[in-house]
Amino acid sequence: MKTTNVIRLQIMHMKFYLLAILLFAPIAFSQVPSVSPPVADQSEFPGTQICVDIPLINSGSPGYGPYLQLIVPAGLTLDSANLFGSAITPINEGVFPAAPGNQLFDSIINQPVIGPEGDTLFLLKPPIGSVVTGGPPLAINICYTIDAASPVNVPLTISARPVYQFGDTPTGDNGPILGTADTFDTTPILVRFRKLNSAPESERPPGPSWPVTYTLEADIASNNTINNIIINDSLPSNFVLTSASVVPASPTCTVTTGATLVVNCPAITGTNSNDVVVTYTGYYSDVLDESSCSTSNAVNTATFDGTFAGNPVAQLSVIDTVQIEHVSLQKGAFPNENIIPGDVVTFTLNLQVSDYG
Repeated sequence: MKTTNVIRLQIMHMKFYLLAILLFAPIAFSQVPSVSPPVADQSEFPGTQICVDIPLINSGSPGYGPYLQLIVPAGLTLDSANLFGSAITPINEGVFPAAPGNQLFDSIINQPVIGPEGDTLFLLKPPIGSVVTGGPPLAINICYTIDAASPVNVPLTISARPVYQFGDTPTGDNGPILGTADTFDTTPILVRFRKLNSAPESERPPGPSWPVTYTLEADIASNNTINNIIINDSLPSNFVLTSASVVPASPTCTVTTGATLVVNCPAITGTNSNDVVVTYTGYYSDVLDESSCSTSNAVNTATFDGTFAGNPVAQLSVIDTVQIEHVSLQKGAFPNENIIPGDVVTFTLNLQVSDYG
């Protein structure tokens, strides 16, 4: 009899325990707003405008009243926002003050938002009632400009947090639902370095009849000065150099030829176009076996070094490959786009044959 009473008491205690859990446990919503896929990091020159899509998606049951809390750092200026081409008027909630009071209020849900000092809170509320799982993402497009005076090589972080104003009901009975913020960096860059070759489709037969011109371009952020610039381009062993030049020319920049082509510039200040352009021409020697249909890849690497504000610039490197072959063939068509039935299309074949064989 005593055992039976003990069991009954244990069952009653268990019921009270489960009831307490149900009454006092936090509500877990099945709706989860998120930004997916995450926005990729960006990099551009100061003064440049960048446009990206911030895709808001839903997991679970429908979520109601979707919008974004967008935190934009000092150094970036929000220019516009739109959804499917229709403009969204950003709600500017102000600039975050210094900690510990570094918070602003979201006027849509009347809740505080914490952010870095000096950053600005915007609310982007599209005219959309709800979001369902499996539907197309709400790709809210934003355009912003890197301030011309932003320091280079210093990442600026944007935060985008998805919110359901009315949560899990059309009337907001259970309050809003806030998702996890997605952050991405925008880095003002100092210099862009690239290499081009003139070989059609990067293919060329060997021999002086088939020269290849290489171009190296260094574009420096406007009004920024890089000192002690050194550009090295290691030439393939089978490349016969015939000419080389650099703009700006000596004494601003000098070019030295050899197994490695070297360009030196004591100081270059960035403009609105390419600031250092190196051009050199040559051809590939007889490196192929004429008794077989062989090919060979001519690979060379160019590097850019310098100093900025007394500190070394992180080395930039570009790799270029030209395929050396006995016969090179390219096929073209004109016109090659916006063609409708009945149009006449002209096809051309361009053929180059090795000087050796």
